[in-house]
Formats: sequence, structure tokens, C-alpha cells
Amino acid sequence: MKRALKILTWTGGLGVGISAGLTVVSCSKKIVIIDTSPIRIDDQKTEVYKILKTITESNDKTKPLKESELNDLIKSLGWSNSLKVKIVDKKNLVNNLKVNEKEVSELHGLQNITFSGLNNSSDYTKNFIGTVSFEFEWKNEKKIIKPIINIKNEIVKIIKETEGKSVSLNIVDLQKEIDKKFPDEKIKLTEVINEEKTWNNFEQLIMFSADGNNGYAGSLVLKHEYIENNSIDISDINSPVRKNLSLVLGTYSSKKIIEKDSLKSIVDKIYGVDEIEVNFVDEVNSTRQLTSGIQTIEFKGLHDDKSISKKYSGKFTISRKWNKPLKLESVSDKLNAILNADLKHKVGLKELNNKLMKDPEFKDENIEIKELTNSSSLRSMSNGEQIFMFSSKGNKKYEGSVILKHIYEIDTTSDLADENSQISKSLDIIVGSLDKTKSVDQNYLANMIDKIYGKQQIKVEVSNDDINNLNVKAGKQKIVFTGLHNMNDLNKKFKGSKSFQHIWNKKNSSKKSIDEIKIDIEKELKNQQNRIWNIADLENNINEAIEGANIKIEEIYVKEESWNTFKQILVFTTDEQSIYSGSLILQHEYHENNQISLNDSNNNIEKNIALILENQDDSKSVKQEHIQQIIDNIYGLDEIQVTIENDHSDSLEKQKITFTGLHNQVNYSKKYTGSFSLIHNWKTNRLLNDVKDKLVAVLDLNKNQKWNINDLNNEIAKNDALKNQGIVVEEIAGATNNDSLNLNEQIFVFNADGKGKYRGALVLKHQYIVDRTINIADKNKEVYKALFSLINSFDKTKEVSVQEISDLVNNIYGLGEIQVTIEDDHSDSLEKQKITFTGLHSANNPSKKYTGSFSLIHNWKTNRPLNDIKDKLITILDLNKNQKWNINDLNNEIDKNDALKNQGIVVEEISGTTNNDALNLNEQIFVFKADGKKNYSGTVILKHQYFFDKTIDISDSTKGVYKTLSSLMTSLDKTKEVSAQEISNLVNNIYGNGQIKVEVSNASNIFVTTSGKQKVTFTGLYNNDNNSNQKYRGEISFFHNWVTLKNLSDYININDLGEIDNNSPDAIKNEIIVKNLEARFSTFEVLDITSNSALIKGTGAFTGAINVYFSTKKLNMLAYIRDTDLGILPNTSNESIINAILKQNPQAKETSFVIKPTSDHTFIISGTGRFSGFVVVETQKPKKITDVVKNITKINFRADLKNELLIANKIHQLYPELVYNVNFILHRALTYDRFVEWDVIGINDYVGSASLLLFQK
Repeated sequence: MKRALKILTWTGGLGVGISAGLTVVSCSKKIVIIDTSPIRIDDQKTEVYKILKTITESNDKTKPLKESELNDLIKSLGWSNSLKVKIVDKKNLVNNLKVNEKEVSELHGLQNITFSGLNNSSDYTKNFIGTVSFEFEWKNEKKIIKPIINIKNEIVKIIKETEGKSVSLNIVDLQKEIDKKFPDEKIKLTEVINEEKTWNNFEQLIMFSADGNNGYAGSLVLKHEYIENNSIDISDINSPVRKNLSLVLGTYSSKKIIEKDSLKSIVDKIYGVDEIEVNFVDEVNSTRQLTSGIQTIEFKGLHDDKSISKKYSGKFTISRKWNKPLKLESVSDKLNAILNADLKHKVGLKELNNKLMKDPEFKDENIEIKELTNSSSLRSMSNGEQIFMFSSKGNKKYEGSVILKHIYEIDTTSDLADENSQISKSLDIIVGSLDKTKSVDQNYLANMIDKIYGKQQIKVEVSNDDINNLNVKAGKQKIVFTGLHNMNDLNKKFKGSKSFQHIWNKKNSSKKSIDEIKIDIEKELKNQQNRIWNIADLENNINEAIEGANIKIEEIYVKEESWNTFKQILVFTTDEQSIYSGSLILQHEYHENNQISLNDSNNNIEKNIALILENQDDSKSVKQEHIQQIIDNIYGLDEIQVTIENDHSDSLEKQKITFTGLHNQVNYSKKYTGSFSLIHNWKTNRLLNDVKDKLVAVLDLNKNQKWNINDLNNEIAKNDALKNQGIVVEEIAGATNNDSLNLNEQIFVFNADGKGKYRGALVLKHQYIVDRTINIADKNKEVYKALFSLINSFDKTKEVSVQEISDLVNNIYGLGEIQVTIEDDHSDSLEKQKITFTGLHSANNPSKKYTGSFSLIHNWKTNRPLNDIKDKLITILDLNKNQKWNINDLNNEIDKNDALKNQGIVVEEISGTTNNDALNLNEQIFVFKADGKKNYSGTVILKHQYFFDKTIDISDSTKGVYKTLSSLMTSLDKTKEVSAQEISNLVNNIYGNGQIKVEVSNASNIFVTTSGKQKVTFTGLYNNDNNSNQKYRGEISFFHNWVTLKNLSDYININDLGEIDNNSPDAIKNEIIVKNLEARFSTFEVLDITSNSALIKGTGAFTGAINVYFSTKKLNMLAYIRDTDLGILPNTSNESIINAILKQNPQAKETSFVIKPTSDHTFIISGTGRFSGFVVVETQKPKKITDVVKNITKINFRADLKNELLIANKIHQLYPELVYNVNFILHRALTYDRFVEWDVIGINDYVGSASLLLFQK
């Protein structure tokens, strides 16, 4: 019985959307979608229903059926684990016969045959649910009925005559043959099942039935096995298998060959062992030393006439190219030849790229070139240097990178003939400094030039007019300087020539030679080693140190010998007044501390070195000496130190490479300072199989559902161990499932591209449980509602049994689906049964449909009189001892009580309650009734007595007594102490004697009799324990502060203060105390200060005011700016601050001052001219109205929506800090039918506005 609901021809693609209860089955010629949900045997449209009906009707009707006979037949159908049979004898059908009961039962009867599906088969074609019943009527007649099994051999013979090994039995044809053989027996044929057990091996079950009306009765089931010769042709270009195998090949790296065993293992895992053969058409063993090649791989299905159990037939081949890249540095000589083709010029990056693109070796290789030098560097006087890095960026013939230099010719020579050149000017100075009292020696001058400009750089020639005549006392010499740079000697610095005349005369030869003080001059030169000499300073130092020297100095030039090492070439000559003659040329060597920071992003050093590291082989570690050599080649020997720390703590190897400039105070000749570190991540790729457990763990995140391929790739991208490793996943079609176990399977190919830690491919299966179970504890499910209704339907006057409930549950939901347990509870006066329902689905019982568990209570008991719980009712009444019960509140209280709720108890109040006003006592009478439907029945009448309170709490600020006592305290004389008796008399006059008690505690300082603080406590004398007429209760305290006033003039007698330091308040106050010693016992403030007077006003216990007079030369700003809080200003310009100061301190108009801000809101005002001292003033930061009122606030306003004053009051209630017309105003913006929009606009301390939407519900 093939239950193919819908057949779909496979059209390609890797995924088919299958709804719950459907599964994909790969059949021999097509893919079908089969309904795998359990089969309902009570559905008359199903084959199962028809077969069960046939089984029932095709029995011997002369005798009753036996369960054992039906079970044997069910077993022959293969349904013994799928169905349960139960036979119930309903009644006898013999009427008006005078026979005993035994005789009646043996004559005629009616049986109910019930079949129940058990929903627990692992085969979806035999997984039945539901219950169906048939009636079987039998009558004991004298009739010969034979069981159909008697003709089994004859039926088998007919089958063998018509069957073939390779085809199924045709039921129509077989029925005709049976009818020929047994024309009168009316034997009916039914095909029970016809299915593929294993590939190409089928099983057909046929049931033969006779109803007993024609000689034979019963049913017989026979099995027919046959073989077909079907296969899946993988050679078909549209075959999913072919597409999937192409996908598998794509997971291998194109940089290497595929190993046969590896590929065969993957194919076997996907399609089964020995189903598809893998052959390599061109054996690659002989080509393993090659760097590239083509592999042709044949996939061959092993199905043929001798191996029909194999699923796949046909074959196809796929060819793939592989290429193992060479290191780019292996062709550095070729790249170097391209780079240095032109040694006379600097090469441009675009030009170099064009040359590379034209070279046949490199034009298709996607090689990127970057220049690591910011500009051309001077290698020598005639050579420049460029540094380039070549990096392979494509999956081509080459990989890696190489760094190469381009050295080219440059002209940096100086022309001696150019009068504007430095060398020409320097030679002028040198010749001009020669000793005019004697002739020049050519060797002496040549040595001097060599010392200054280097040997064999400038040729010196001196020609004499009469050098051999020793008696000559004057003469003239020609001096010629010639630069030796020429095309054959490009390293010479100078070119061209220049001539001079040297005229000398021995008339001054009596002076000492300047050579005698050379040592002294050199000593002065050495006094300054770390900077260049200032010529004037050096002249002064020498002439002060050497008497009669009169040395003049000229600077020839300054040259940089090496990094930070300079030489200053100086010529020393004497004047007419000097006691010395001649000249000296000396060098002053000094050092500077210039440096290039490795951490300066502007010089690109870190960026360039990072680029170098990026292009190192990331499949292995780098060596320190290798990186050091690269750095030395680019930045100079021993300029930047390289150190490497290896880190093996992670699965990814790391190297921390630190680059440190070696410049410091000792090594000032080094160029670079600072330090930075870079990370080199490396590792030889591991096989993806090494992290199989991590990939399985990711798959297991979806144990209960199918993976979406995008979600799976995203999950890998989130996993710390797998992310950024170039791992991608593809799903291979052909997933299967076992629906009866809710088990599904997907097959995935994981591929790592080798650019991260991993390489290779891995095929994994994902098995997941499709949860089609129903949680019976879910209150929204019908099963919960049905079981809840079932329990509520039980008789509440008796207990129930497990068997009773189980039978009902099994009939509804199937046998063995839901377990029932009961716990009896006799602990309370009310009998209870806790009934627990548990779905039996579990990992060990996956075929069960129901999960979850929940419990319900079945209460049962014969009603008790309501009087039995009278004490509980009284307890509830006593909850309101001090007030009257509201009947609704009382009923609600009963509903909240665990012992009384849901018991059908209602309360009614009987009218005519009484009270005793003198005793503050009231009384209510209630009737409690129980309706008898629950635990209780009957009626109870109870009284509720309660006290009502007419006293007044004096501590309640809303009461008049509180306000009166507060006013009384305010009215007391603040210049003297009060007594308890004095206040008591006042209180008694108002409230009567004995109502309120007064106590006064004195907090005065015993050493000061002029002031004090008293605590006055009022206590209401009402007492719950007596029946007196005291009306007031509670307690409240107030404080009475008093002070005896004194006249300030008694303490300050002298008001002429004379001359004081300044007119600040402190200076005036101090001088008052000096002149009037008694004033130190008084308190006062200094007001209205002018340049010669002030007003002294008493404070605290002192009254009166006195004018004092003084004179002073210093006017202090504190006397004129007393109010320093300037409030909120429109801005903090000087003009705004001055206006604010004068507004609040008019007396400051006569002052002069300057303003200095110390922050955004504080400023120092410093006196200028005749005004001294300073004052600190501050402005207030304005508050935003939106900090208080949220913009677009909605308010439900019950009053007039257009009444501005009412709305202003409402805003003040909601936001007490806002006061209408003080810090906000209102503006009506928009008016609609049901709401009005008002703008709350900040003023004074507040700025901005907020909108309010006022509406009425």
C-alpha cells in the first residue's frame, strides 16, 4: 500500500520545502513526497479502514469471533505493534425462546469489534491512530462454513502461475484467476502494501477474504516478493548527484592535487559505501614534483545487471586545474632587471607598473607594487635610491612578496665658477684669510682644501712670480682651484674652476705668527661641543682669553658629516692692532639631537613596515635576522632594532615583532627614536577535520530543527574558534528522514579556503528531531481543555480511580499515550485527589505523541454544616474591629480565604444595626449561607461589633487644632522665654482643661542669658483604655526661639576711625573693634560704604545703626561690589557683566576695574587706578524648560482647555519648580476639536519651550 499523496518530478536544486508530516523519498525513477503523518483508522477513506471492515465482515457468521483469531490475522499483516483488538459481546438476539441463558448465548449474538491505533510504529505506513468499531452479528445455523485457510495452497499455486520475479502482481488479473478457480466462493482480494524494502527489492502483501455466505469465511494474507532493475543515472547532465559531486570537487584547494582516498571517503559518506566508484584518469603520482597540472576524475555508478542492489548507474568525468604557486622572490632577478632597466633616472610607480604589464612573464600575474620610500633618498653625491615592494595578489603562478632597490644617477655637484655657489663664496673667504706677509705654499694650501672638502675633490695650483729669490720681500701669486668632477669620475663633488691673486709683503713680518696661539684658539673652540658657535661670541671669548690677539673670524660653511654630527669650518685672521699675523682655518665639531620618531604617522614608517609584514608568508614564522636585514636595507644598518616574541598560547601561532629606534643620548648619531609592535599571525594550515568536533557542536545547536544554510554560515561566523577562517558550507541534496521517530537528516559540505587556519573539506550529517509532539500542559491546547473538562465532569460526592480515568483517556488519545496517576489527600476536612496526566513522549519513546505533565484537583465529600467553620467566619469579621463592614468587601474577603473561597458561601446584612455612641460602639448582624454545591451547606448568623473613633489627631496638619497651636506658637513674644504654665493657660482656654498637655524643655545656653531655644510639646490626652471624654490624641512639637535685644550704640562709642588701610568691610570692621573693644561682643554688618564713611547696622540681638567716618588712600572693590550673584545673563561679554554688576551694585559706578574670567560662569573683578582688591562674581547657567517638561507631553485635563490661568496652575501642580509669570509663560499654539496645544515658554531662569497637548477623555 503505497500512500503517495503527491508525486513531483525532480527539477534540480539543493532544497525542497517540506511541510510537517511530509517526507522526501528517493525512488527509482522519480522523487515523491509522501504523507508520513499517522494514519487515522477511523477515516472511511483510508485503505486501513476498508481492510479492517473487510476483516470483520469476512468471518464465519455462524459463531462468535475470538480476539486470538483476529490478532493472528493482524500479525500476518505486520500490524501487531500498530493495532489493538478488543471484542465485547453486546447482547443475545434470541427472543421469546424458553431456554436457559447458556443455551441462548450459544444460538445468536452481537459483538462489538474495536480496533485501536497505537501510534507507535517506526514505519509510517503502519503507524495508526484513532479507534474504529464494527458490529459482527452471528447466528448458530446448521450450515457448513470452511475457513479460507483450507484453500491456501491452491491460492499460492495460482499466484506462482501468474507472478514474475521482476514485476508486482496485478490485482485485477489475479482476481480474475481466483474467480475462475472459485467461481461461487466470492473471494475478495485486497492489496495491503506494495513497497520497496531495500533498493530494487519489493514486498507485496495481498489479503484474500470471504464473507462466509458461500462456503468459505475468514481472511488470508500472503506475501509476494519481487525484484526490479531501476537505477539513478549520474551521467545525466541535470542529475543532482552530478551537481553535488561537482560541488564537492569545488571544496578542494586549486593549489594542490586531490588525493584519491580523501575524495572516495567523502563520496562514500554521502552516497553509501561502494555505490559510486572514483577513478583518476591521469594518474598523478608521476607528476607530484610538478607545480601545476590537470586532473581528470571519473565517477562511475556501480549498478549493472549483476549488481542491481546498487543505486547509481552511468558515469561522467570532471577535469580540474591545479597550480602550486612559486615564491615571487624566486624571480627577483627578473623583477630587478625590469626595475633597474634605466639607471640614469628615478622610476615612477605608474611607469614601473606599465613595464611589468608589458612583460610576458608577469602581465597576467596581478602583482601589486608599492614604494616604501617617501621620496628619493641620496645614496651618494651622484646616486639616488628608491625602495619598492612587489606583492602577488592573485591566485596565479606566484605568491609572496620581494623588496627591491632602484639606484639611479643624480647630479649634486657644486660649480666653483658659480659666484653664487657656496663653494665659490667659501674659497673667497679662504683666500682672503691667507697671511699677507708671506707667500702661499701650494702644498700647505692643498692640504687645507683636502681637509675641508675631502681629498682629491679640488685641485690647487699656485704659480709664483719669483719664489726662488730669497731676498724678495714682496710678491704676487696666482692661485687656481679646479673641481675634479667629470664624466669618468661622477663621485667627485665639485666641478669648474676659480682663480685668485695673492699679494704679499714682508714689511710686517716682525709680528708673532698666529700659529703660536693655535692651541689656545682650539681650546676655546672645544668649550662648546653640543651646538654651533655664534661668531661674535667666539670672537669675544678668544680676544678676552688671549691678550693682544684681536682675532677676526669668518664662517666658511657648515657641513653634516653624519646624522647629528656637524662641522663648522672657520677662518681666524688678525687685524692691524694684533700682535699676531697670519690666519688659521680650524674645524669646530658639534652634535645635535635631531631624531625621527617611529610613532609619527606622518613619516609612514609604521605603515610601510606593516605592509612588509603583511606580505610575509603566513604559513610559517619569520626569522628575526630576515626582518632585520630588510629593515637595515631600507633604513640603514643598526638604525632600527628588531626583536621577536613568539606566542604559542592560541591555536593560531603569533609573533609579536617590536621595532625600536636606537637613537638616545649616547647614540645621538642614530636617526630613529620610539618603538612600536606588530603581530605576525602564522600557522601551517590544519585540516578542517581537526576541528570536526567544533563543527559538529555548531550543527547540534539545532538539534530540534532543520538548518537554514544562511543561518548555519552565520553561526560559524559568530563562533570564536571558526570565524574569519574562510569556512563556508553547502548543503547536498538527498536528505532523508525517519518520520515515525521524528528524525530528519541533512548532509553538509564544509570547505575551508586555506587562507585562515584550516584547509580542505569535510562532509557531516545533521540529524535533528522534528518535534510534532503536543504539550498537554499547554492550557491553549485542546487536550488540556478536554482533560480539564473531564475532571470537572466527575461526581463530586465520591472519589475516582486510575483505571476509570485511564480507560477514558486511552479511548480518546490512544493506548499508552498519556499516563494517569492519582494521589489521595485526607489531611483536610475536605477530601482531595490530585490527578496527574503525563505525556509519555521521551528520548526513549520518540514515537509517542504527547509531552508535558500537569495536575488537577478532584474535590469530593458529603457536605458539612456551615456551622463547622463558624470560627473561620468570625476571624474574617474581626479583620475590621474598628470599622463597619461593607457587604461587598466582606464577600470579597471570603473569596480570598483559602478555606472558604469557591465554596458557594454568600453573606447578607440584616437591617436594624444598633450603636452605643457613648462607648463609640456599633453593631452589624450578618447571615452566612452555603449553597450546598461544594463542601458546606446551611446558614449561620453572626454579630460584628466595632468601635468608631471621634477623636482628633493634633499632629494632623490638615486639622484646625494643629493650625491653632502653630499660630499660638508664632504669636509668642520672641524677646523672652516662655513657661509651660503660660502656654497651658492659653491652650486650656481654647480646648478645655485636661484635653491637651503642654511640656517645655529649655535649650538655652546657661552662659548666655540674652537668647535661647525652647522645645514646646503638645500631647493629646485621649486613652483607648479609659472611657473619659478626652477628645484629642497624638503629639506635636514646636520650637520657640527668643532673644533679648540690645542697642548697638552701647558698644560702639567712637565713630571716627581715623585713617584705615582700605575701605573694605573687613578693614572697617577690624578698625571699629580696635577703637571700641566692647564691639567685639556685638554683631553687626557694614553697609553703604563710601570713600570716607559707612553705615554700621546691628544684627541678631543688636538693634540700631551708627555712621562711622574714616580716611583712606586705598579704595577696596569689596566696598562697592557686595552682591556677587549676577544671575542669568544673555551672554558673558564684558559689557553684559558690567551692566549686571552696576544694576545690582549702583555704588560701583564710581569705581574702575578689569574683568578676568576663571571659568564659563565665574569672573575676577580687579580694581584699577586708585581701587585695589578684587571680587569674584558669578553668573547662573540658564535652565532648559525641556529639562522639566518633556516636549509633546499629553495631559488629560478635565477643566476648560482654553483657560490659561487654570492650565498654569495645573502645570505648577505637576512641576512645582515652575511658577507662572516667574519662570514661564503660556502661549496657545493650536486648537482642535478634542485637544489644545499650549507652548510652555521659559523666562528669567529658564530658556526654550515645550509643547503640551491637553485633551479630555
